Amino acid sequence: MLVQFFLFFVLIAAAYSEDSENICFSKKIHNSECICESLLLEDHVDPDATSKLTCKNGDAFQAAIEIVQARNDLIFLNLQISDSDLESIGHRILKNFQAAEHLNLSENKISLIEKDAFRSMKNLQTLDLSSNSLNLLQEYAFMHLPHLKNLSISNNRLQSIEIKSFYDLLNLEHLDLSNNNLSFVDNWFAPLKNLKVLILSHNEIRSIANNSFSSIIHLIKLDISFNNLKVIPSLLFYRLKNLNFLSLAMNNLETLDENTFKGNSMLEKVNLTGNLWVCDKKLLPLHDWLRKYETYKEGAICAEPPELHSYTIQHALEILYLERQTLECPTCNATMCNCTISKDKLVITVDCSNRGLTRLPEVLPHRTKALNLYNNKIRSLNIDHINISVWLDVSFLYLNNNIIDSVKGLEGSWLLKNLVALHLSNNRLTEIPIHILEQIRGGLLDELYLSGNPWTCDCNTVRFQAWLQDNYRTVRNFDGICCSKDSGVYANSPIYRLKKSQLCPQQVQMVNPFDVVNGIMAVIIVLIMMKLTVDYILQKRTGKLPRFFSLNW
Repeated sequence: MLVQFFLFFVLIAAAYSEDSENICFSKKIHNSECICESLLLEDHVDPDATSKLTCKNGDAFQAAIEIVQARNDLIFLNLQISDSDLESIGHRILKNFQAAEHLNLSENKISLIEKDAFRSMKNLQTLDLSSNSLNLLQEYAFMHLPHLKNLSISNNRLQSIEIKSFYDLLNLEHLDLSNNNLSFVDNWFAPLKNLKVLILSHNEIRSIANNSFSSIIHLIKLDISFNNLKVIPSLLFYRLKNLNFLSLAMNNLETLDENTFKGNSMLEKVNLTGNLWVCDKKLLPLHDWLRKYETYKEGAICAEPPELHSYTIQHALEILYLERQTLECPTCNATMCNCTISKDKLVITVDCSNRGLTRLPEVLPHRTKALNLYNNKIRSLNIDHINISVWLDVSFLYLNNNIIDSVKGLEGSWLLKNLVALHLSNNRLTEIPIHILEQIRGGLLDELYLSGNPWTCDCNTVRFQAWLQDNYRTVRNFDGICCSKDSGVYANSPIYRLKKSQLCPQQVQMVNPFDVVNGIMAVIIVLIMMKLTVDYILQKRTGKLPRFFSLNW
């Protein structure tokens, strides 16, 4: 335990020592705590002199000015002055920091930026004015900052921005105006030709001028979340060809125009959560767009209509899309078939039972999962006439109580591979070729009904019986798969219970007389050969001829 404590102490001491090495000095001036840290920037002309100065509390500005003036041996590239009572900034104060590249003036009481305030800060790249008291940005507030890339004015009290406030910021890439009191957005950003990130979240924005973003064509990220927007102008984002991320979350939006994202080919992520979406036909043009791009779907919930309340926008649009599909499909009408949409599963069930159909329907609505053709007059399962593209989702096919006498039309078809359930009970099937049954087994089929058909029971049925037994988990109602009435003593007997000898009895053949004669002659020949062999052996041993030869001698 002591060893662990000692090691911990050593590590803390080492870390403190390392930080201490970077500290140039620490002073308290005008009730302000000021710390100087060495930056040691190797790419600078005098890397050993590059420093960061942080002054907090009291008269931090005056303290920073005195330190910069006193330490000519140091180059203060990074300045942080905060928690002071400074209410305005102008050229008279900021000229002392003309070498600065990064200036952090956050958490002060600044309410005014004087004209030409940054005239001497031509090297400035980052400016942080967050958490101050600015309520207005005057024209030309940021003149003479040709290298500024990052500007933050978040957490102020901004209510208005004059048209030319950002004039001369040609190289600005990141602008943060979040957490202010802006109620509208105008064409303030026209000078910002290279802006890539714009944050307008947590304001009170109710309207945005149609040309507000027309000049910032290099914008990649735009955040307008947590505002009071009810409408988005249809062409607001049209010129933002490079836009990759857009947040419209937590507003009061109810709908979007079909042209809203028409020009945004690079857009990949959109946050639509926390709005009051009315999920009706006006949103349908966005259906394909929402499927294509990544959106924050779980929080984008429909507020209206009541039947779609609490569904996500994309889910609701899928439902509306399916409803439109059923209305446009000729199969789905009162005289043809009934089409029902499962809103939770986003699939369609087509019920064509008792319609007097003589063949499979040619077309179905997209995402038809189950097709009920019960009690029709379908004889053939030929699929040459049907539209394959709209049949691809069919997984459950119910063909009970028809007059089907063959399934050869399904041979080698994609339909056999897609089906999960196939009901063929109570038809006129007498046999199914084994190779077709093997195709069924090679697919997704989990439920097959074949009962109530007049099955032929002969020697060819033996393989059918074996297939049934091998697929007992798939084939349902075994007892109903019986021999036809014309099968003699085995009529109406369940096929799986019959023995092979019963399905294919072997015939008893009569003995042919010629076969008997041939058998006797064969036996006599064998006996003669055996007698000759024995006599030969005796003659060799005794030298005497067999009795037959001695008598004749």
